[in-house]
Amino acid sequence: MTNNTQQRRRVGNITITGTKTKRTTISTAIMIAIFLLSVLAIQTVEAASPMYANSVVGYLQGKRKDGSFVLPERSNPNNALGPPDSSGTLVKFFSLGFGGWIILGFPNPIGNGVGYDVLVVEVTWGSYPLEQADVYVSQDLSSWTKAGTVNNKGVNQVYLPMSCAKYVKIVDTSDKTLFDSTGDGFDLDAVGAYYVCPGTVCGSIFFDATDVVVTGISFTVDLYQDGALVQWMTTTTGTYSFGNLLPGDYSVELVSPSGWVVTDSPQDATVSAGGTTTVNFHVFTVVTTTDIRSIGFWKHQFAVATGGKGRAQYTSTQLQAFLDFIKTYWGSSFAGSLGLQSAYQILNPDEPASMQDRAEQQVLALMLNVASGKVGTGNMVDLSAFGLGRVNVGQAIQYCLTNLDVNPELVKDIADTINNGLVFA
Repeated sequence: MTNNTQQRRRVGNITITGTKTKRTTISTAIMIAIFLLSVLAIQTVEAASPMYANSVVGYLQGKRKDGSFVLPERSNPNNALGPPDSSGTLVKFFSLGFGGWIILGFPNPIGNGVGYDVLVVEVTWGSYPLEQADVYVSQDLSSWTKAGTVNNKGVNQVYLPMSCAKYVKIVDTSDKTLFDSTGDGFDLDAVGAYYVCPGTVCGSIFFDATDVVVTGISFTVDLYQDGALVQWMTTTTGTYSFGNLLPGDYSVELVSPSGWVVTDSPQDATVSAGGTTTVNFHVFTVVTTTDIRSIGFWKHQFAVATGGKGRAQYTSTQLQAFLDFIKTYWGSSFAGSLGLQSAYQILNPDEPASMQDRAEQQVLALMLNVASGKVGTGNMVDLSAFGLGRVNVGQAIQYCLTNLDVNPELVKDIADTINNGLVFA
């Protein structure tokens, strides 16, 4: 299986392409240099953050150092939503109060990307003691994992300790002994996410109208968004998967090789953050010139293969391969294992043969015509005389198998008519 993809999970006006690498320990000097650079680049990072919290899930505001309530203008938790918007004397933040906390939700689950994943914006005007808070993340509001600690001295980003998170909890951990009597802890202006948890599109390639996956045949699957090819892959396993997809609308197209036809391609796929969208395809075999044979031909082939005299077009190995094909794609259509001898007995029932025997005889011959490539499941036949209208061979076989025990005479007539090449549209 070959999957040609590019990891593009950053949203907004910055796209990072590549593979995430493991973080390593570096020297103190380099750490200091990186810290200084990060402080200088804080405004750029904030500007690049496109997804900010948009809902308050819950909160418990602490009090000021002197035990009084936090001022009303600092007590609206909704001020922590959206992008940073406090400046100068404009109070658009939420003061947690000492020991207070708030839980925020986001438009999409947060993803674990390259570098920092979550930005926490604290507002401090002028010289002020250390205000800090612990950052926790969760997917279900019951299990919380600490992502790090942020403060008002330049440490305002954390890594996501899991693949995806839906909620962020900010808990004030400021040391109130450092503050005057009116200190009210961590002042939260905004919480942003750099990455959206990616979604997946996957599916299977089924043979005809069955639930059997086609293997051993090379198919190409293309993924488009807004008319542009974003990912593609080839598969011989009959399955495919595209990961690291941003939420949005996509189109999935199956490119079938020569001799195969797909009727349900392309298909639309809507990807949600952290979700999996399944898109399956069904393929049919088609031959340009049908060389379908009647039951007499197949009787002779299996008679020679099981010890009879004469010359046959196919060897016993080839005939067994045809039977294996039938067992793979149509299952245990008949009782018992389908080997050379049992197939010969179905094609040559004891006389007087019942209508059920005649029906099984014709259906097996029709399947052998498909397995040998003399006709494709996608080739069309006109069965209007039997009340079915214009259908393909695969649909005709499914109908015969479904009604084999219900109306064996009708099944016999349908399969016999197709095997004699009388109804091809």
